[in-house]
Amino acid sequence: MCGICGFTGAHEAALRAMLDHLQHRGPDHEGRYLGNYSIGMRRLSIIDIEQGNQPIWNEDKTIAVVLNGEIYNYRKLREQLQMRGHIFRTESDTEVLVHLYEDFGSDFAGQLEGMFAFCLLDTRSNSLLLARDRFGEKPLYYWHKNNHFAFSSELRALLEFPGIPRVLDLGGLQELLTFGYTLHPNTLFQGIKELSPGQWAIFDGSNLSIHNYFRIEYPMDPRQWTETEALNQTSVALQASVERQMASDVPIGSYLSGGIDSGLISAIMQSHSPRPIDTFNVRFEEAGFDESPQARKVAKHLGSRHHEITVPNQQYDEGIFQEIILHTGQPFVDSSSIPSYLLAREVSRHVKVALSGDGGDELFGGYRDFRWGILVDKLRAWSPVFRKAALHLLRALPDNVQFMADPLRGIRKSLEYSMLTPAEFSYRLYELFDPKELSRLLSLQDTRYKSPTIPTPFHQWSTIRQLMWFRTRYIMPGDMLVKVDRMSMRHSLEIRAPFLDSTLFALSASFPDRMLVRGKQTKWILRQLANQWLPPEIAQMPKRGFSLPLHKYLNEDFFSQAMHLLERDHPFYKIFDRRQVLEFVQHRRGQQHSTTGLSIYKSSHQLWLIVQLFAWSDLMHVELPAGLGSRDVSIP
Repeated sequence: MCGICGFTGAHEAALRAMLDHLQHRGPDHEGRYLGNYSIGMRRLSIIDIEQGNQPIWNEDKTIAVVLNGEIYNYRKLREQLQMRGHIFRTESDTEVLVHLYEDFGSDFAGQLEGMFAFCLLDTRSNSLLLARDRFGEKPLYYWHKNNHFAFSSELRALLEFPGIPRVLDLGGLQELLTFGYTLHPNTLFQGIKELSPGQWAIFDGSNLSIHNYFRIEYPMDPRQWTETEALNQTSVALQASVERQMASDVPIGSYLSGGIDSGLISAIMQSHSPRPIDTFNVRFEEAGFDESPQARKVAKHLGSRHHEITVPNQQYDEGIFQEIILHTGQPFVDSSSIPSYLLAREVSRHVKVALSGDGGDELFGGYRDFRWGILVDKLRAWSPVFRKAALHLLRALPDNVQFMADPLRGIRKSLEYSMLTPAEFSYRLYELFDPKELSRLLSLQDTRYKSPTIPTPFHQWSTIRQLMWFRTRYIMPGDMLVKVDRMSMRHSLEIRAPFLDSTLFALSASFPDRMLVRGKQTKWILRQLANQWLPPEIAQMPKRGFSLPLHKYLNEDFFSQAMHLLERDHPFYKIFDRRQVLEFVQHRRGQQHSTTGLSIYKSSHQLWLIVQLFAWSDLMHVELPAGLGSRDVSIP
């Protein structure tokens, strides 16, 4: 686990500045090479601590590589390469990359099982090869203009390269406000892109070409899966993935939220360990968000050495607020970044590596919105005339009718979603600000969202699979995995996710929907597996999610900072309607403790994002596009 960076030309001061901003990702060693290209890395030593420093070269010193991440199947690949005559100088997983490139050329990333972002320098062809793992666990940002090229693991480090402008991208801004994050390959900076998950790229000194080696698809499987077969194969694949990811030359532990995903990972880890493993959990004071009693029960059942960290409700901290922005590089809507930050800080005091249950919900149908998909499917069978009439009636009810707070709001939203096309439903379900809200807030001609490109087989999939595709393709790498990577690496901690395994994904993608969501029960097949490993009450517990009670966290200290940021003459008021923004904040301020249900959850996160956006522009010295005025600029 490391941080990597590089660019065209030899510029020692620029390389040093970029590496300085990556030190938290790798405090153990710094490696550099300067030539026609400069490449560098900061290393967090996990495998082959003594000899695994990077860059690592091939035998004749013509090919070098820097890697961020881990290659879990490197031992198998190493054996195969040695049989083909390659000589290894280290025991590091990184070294297999240069020899794979020698034998198979550029398109070898599909042979790798792991979480990774790497750059391989070929001095013979004067080119760079970059690649990113299938699901986006490890980040890789780049900038390309004419013959100039630069890349880095984090945005803040990339911006240290001379000549990269810090100009706001209006399309990225619209995505951020719509979803709470930008959709890869876009970022909030003009000209800066993110290599998408499952891609590799070649820069040859002037041109950049990008290719896919993996796509998220759900093929129609001709097999008639029995429940026993599906359960057995899932069990075998998950155990194999956990065992591979336990490889480490440093202490290793496990995140244990109290849910079945992290519980399964911890249980399998304990079965492969001769001594009690270390498990870690966050305890919230807000009972509705707290799973620590369940985590303690699982830890006792497993016999692990359990650690618990408490996150008070009223602990707003401006320092953590700014750290989250700086390390994500962009405003970040997910409030669970705060407990993730605090948990990683504590865990890093005990171990250097931890396994997590991330990805289980995406692969095996764990989110409640997949049940929404089933409901919308049923509503689509009704007459459109009847649905429109029912929707008109519900919209006519006043918003302050108390009995409408939750159940009728859900019915109304379900009817609204049923009127959308399947493609629209797959992403409109996840909007943070809807088009009407954006139109009020933004002083731009065009605030309509430019929808993501839908893959060709999309319309052949079930509604559940369509929602799973958007979650796995965009939400997971844009939100969850950003949170996991940035908050853990801020504290030099490596987090591994055994569910994000290509074999497990292929299995889950081939199962019929009934093995994922069955009635009101999500993640059906994992619950059956959990019955074999965990206490029965844990296996059947409904999903809560790892989130902070943000409406209680946003106290008067937060609102004081918010008004300090927003009341002054900020440059962003060339984009935002100042009066609408201030009214929005004041309304949310009065709403914090007087509203319940989904509305307070959403409004708190809307507020959290807007305040972050203004603070981010100050911290990152963001410039606005030329020619901005009042309602005279269209989003490109």
